[in-house]
Amino acid sequence: AASDENTALRLELGRGAADRGQGIGNLGDPLLPESGALALPDELEAEERRMKDALQAQASKFPGLNGGNASLWCNAQVTHTTALYRSFLHRLEDYRGAFPEGAKVEFVSEAQDAEAGWSQQEELLREADAEFQDAEKVHTKGWEEKRLELVATRDAKVKQLCDQAEKAASSAEQQLLLHQAKLFGKRVDAQVERAWAEQRGERDERWRAHQQRKNEARQRLKDEAMSVQQKVEDRASVSGRFLDLAGSRLAGVEDAWLRNSDRDALISSGALRGSDLSALLSAAAPASGSDEDEPERPLPALPAKGAQHTGVGRIVDCLEEVIHRRRGARCRLRGELESQSRQQLRSCVEQFIQREAAQQRAAKATEDEVAPEYAQASAILSLLRMRQHRHLGDVLRRQFFDYLVVLRACALASLWLLPEAATRALDVCGDVAGASCAGSRGGAGLRDLPPLLHGPLGSAGAACGVANGKTVEVAIGGADAADGSDSPGDGAVEGAFLFNNLCAGLLERVLAMLRAQQREELLAVKRAYAAEQRAAMEQFCQLEEEWVTRVVQQDVREYELQLSISLLADQEAHIAEQRKRLADSVGDEVALRVAAYRGKIDEEAQVIVRERRKWLTDRLVLMQANGSVGPADRALLQRLRQELRACEAKIELHNNEFLKELGS
Repeated sequence: AASDENTALRLELGRGAADRGQGIGNLGDPLLPESGALALPDELEAEERRMKDALQAQASKFPGLNGGNASLWCNAQVTHTTALYRSFLHRLEDYRGAFPEGAKVEFVSEAQDAEAGWSQQEELLREADAEFQDAEKVHTKGWEEKRLELVATRDAKVKQLCDQAEKAASSAEQQLLLHQAKLFGKRVDAQVERAWAEQRGERDERWRAHQQRKNEARQRLKDEAMSVQQKVEDRASVSGRFLDLAGSRLAGVEDAWLRNSDRDALISSGALRGSDLSALLSAAAPASGSDEDEPERPLPALPAKGAQHTGVGRIVDCLEEVIHRRRGARCRLRGELESQSRQQLRSCVEQFIQREAAQQRAAKATEDEVAPEYAQASAILSLLRMRQHRHLGDVLRRQFFDYLVVLRACALASLWLLPEAATRALDVCGDVAGASCAGSRGGAGLRDLPPLLHGPLGSAGAACGVANGKTVEVAIGGADAADGSDSPGDGAVEGAFLFNNLCAGLLERVLAMLRAQQREELLAVKRAYAAEQRAAMEQFCQLEEEWVTRVVQQDVREYELQLSISLLADQEAHIAEQRKRLADSVGDEVALRVAAYRGKIDEEAQVIVRERRKWLTDRLVLMQANGSVGPADRALLQRLRQELRACEAKIELHNNEFLKELGS
């Protein structure tokens, strides 16, 4: 079962066992774990689930690939990428045995982790703000009810006094009542103003208390982080102190690399959601190439619209250039990350040795100075390997994003290559083949992908109308299809068939190219990891010869494995071509010998036929000379004459063919 899984994985990676032969199976796949362990610790199992959830969330949020067959294509790639990540988790588990005591296994960088802690605290503070606003609404509602009550009391009393004034018997009494109404209104208005001032003061006080609680929470989080860091530093050993110092330096470099990677890989949601293929390809292609010395190659021009037969190759070339540029940008950023990491490690080693020497000299001032011994190789390797694993997870996530971009681009390219009549039919149709067309979703650019077939990714098959061994039935709304008339439903069916055919062919070619490039990138990254570890050991750990020898052997072994597999694959491909040529030459030789044998058979047959004709002629002459006229003799005579005519026809036919061969 394990060998079947390995074979399936190699097929999905584009370099299957059919292309490599049994020799590569003996060497093993460089992307598979060396230990062959099947189970992972709970911590690594949780990390694998986290990666799978992150990929599924990324696919669900990607514009234009939601629901229908597109989800099946995305889920298939999620399974494939998760299997690859699991193999590298096995590799990390093999490395963990050599980690020093106190080394942290962090699948998220320190900068991201700290940002997550602050984000969680800010989320709690935002919830507290929402609760404060809700409480303020309650207070405001109570104040408004009190104000309305005072105003209602004022209006009722003033109205009562005004009514009494109208009914007053004398003018003096009327003036007195009106004056009382005026004074009462002013007194109530003053009460309203005082209540409003009190309510505003209480609100300001509550706001100040709320802000003070927020500031205290932020300061408490900061103090706790500093306290934990101080306790860790107090308890840390020499190796632990170096891990903390170098880890903080490398975390800053990694955070800068992550920001640059996000910036280079960013594609605007408008380009992804829209139906403009040219805008999507331009937005997806970074500006820089894989090498600073390599001149930037322009994107190939798109084919003309409607070129369904001649434009597929140019679309594949465009997508290949886009993937090449995105891969090159990742390679360039990885090189910058490695260079800056080495610079920070060099600074950390020097600073740490000086600091430790100063502390030891202060603690033992009366003793003779002795050069301290430090074992930093395991600490440096643990930091590099954890950072490399995080980088690898980021590469797999960005490769998955490239896969989603390719799916979206293939859907748009299929619509680009469709004839104009088929595109119009798709624009006005309803639901065709279970997919929502542009009329109901705002454009043909949101059309679903063709069905995902069984087998490795990209083997969509030559017939796009066949899924899982059965013909896909396209339902047409209405009764127009019954009479076979040329209706909009018929045009929609034809357009859907053409779209599925073009998209399946594009996916088959583009995904094969994508898998090959992504596999090459992963192999190059793995080689670069081994080379980076070797360079770090040789630069900073010359006193620890055992570790230097170990990483050099690891680098050589990785190079030997990849080179052996590559050369063996090339040789077996060459042998396969030679075998094919030899088979063709054997077929030609067999054809020549069969033709010669057939001519020999014809010559022997002619000799037999001529002898038979001679015997038949003599027999007929003898029977005619004897004058046999009985019924049995007449039947035999007729039979012999028919056989004689057949023999003469064969002889004549053979002579005519021989003359033609001589003439040619």
